[in-house]
Amino acid sequence: MTLAVIGSIQGMPAKVEFDAVTGKRLGASVYTFSHGGAICSADAGQTWQASNLTGRQIQQVVAAPGQSGSAYAVAMAGLQTKISRTSDGGRTWQDVGSPLADGVPFPTGLAAIPQADGLVLAVGMSSGLWLSRDDGVTWARSTSLSTGSALWLAATGSVLLASVASTSSAMAGVYASSDFRHWQRLLPETYRLSTIANGQAAVALSTSGGTTAHVIRGTAVTQLALPIPALRAAGTDVAGQPFLVGDGQDVALSNDGGTSWKTTLRTNSASIAVAPSGSGSGVVLVSGFRTGIFRSADAGRTWRQVVPDVSAILTGSNEVSSLTFLGPQEVVAAQGAFQMWQPL
Repeated sequence: MTLAVIGSIQGMPAKVEFDAVTGKRLGASVYTFSHGGAICSADAGQTWQASNLTGRQIQQVVAAPGQSGSAYAVAMAGLQTKISRTSDGGRTWQDVGSPLADGVPFPTGLAAIPQADGLVLAVGMSSGLWLSRDDGVTWARSTSLSTGSALWLAATGSVLLASVASTSSAMAGVYASSDFRHWQRLLPETYRLSTIANGQAAVALSTSGGTTAHVIRGTAVTQLALPIPALRAAGTDVAGQPFLVGDGQDVALSNDGGTSWKTTLRTNSASIAVAPSGSGSGVVLVSGFRTGIFRSADAGRTWRQVVPDVSAILTGSNEVSSLTFLGPQEVVAAQGAFQMWQPL
């Protein structure tokens, strides 16, 4: 007979097993992530292949501003948060650093903010906001941002937006900073943030799904009415270019800056990505949970499923939670991992 003692290690469920008769320890394990990782495309999402970034639960991928084909990924790898970088369109990745080496990991967001003196990387966690100024090698926790969990991050040009959740309603909200020391509270509630307009703006969406959103450019905020209780957005609110929102069931398209909308795709949608404006490709990609990847070549008007089963490319949960264009042709998708008991 085996006796198991359940606890946690660095925030992850863990157990130690003993022989119930002799008391001898039989083993210890942690409930962590296996399989999953990143897949990539070099032809704007028509065909896909596995990358070398595997065996991790990738939370988010962000393109490196001004560096076509380059990006960063934040992921859970065992009991650590890892930051990885690619410079070849997502085919190969190298680990560059690990914020919060000790304590509870669980990354919730990632942003890359261009500054006059170089790129700043930001990772949101339940412990707050972590920043790196040396390409993700070393990290420091921000002490100037409101106390709470930095759940969603977005870069609007050189301004970092951080959506903070807190037990105090006076502290929760969307904050903005251009120097990462002084923060302006733009919205008084916690919102989901989606980057749009080639990284020059973001959309703040209700965490529970709502039809009122806010477009943020730098620190300027304007209200936006949506046709569905959207949880994510992509594209741009500039008239004449595709602007898409999804609520997990439907994807709606606007070509007039958000004035009028039309539902063009009905599928479980966990991520939406639009090719960089100015590329002329008109490609839009949508992914979800066990629904594969859909592609539109006409700016979101019509669709076809290009990947029915992501696990046929890279074994995982078939939950593609992040789609990111690294250039006009290069795309990275995050394939969800399995969580299972693994020996310590």
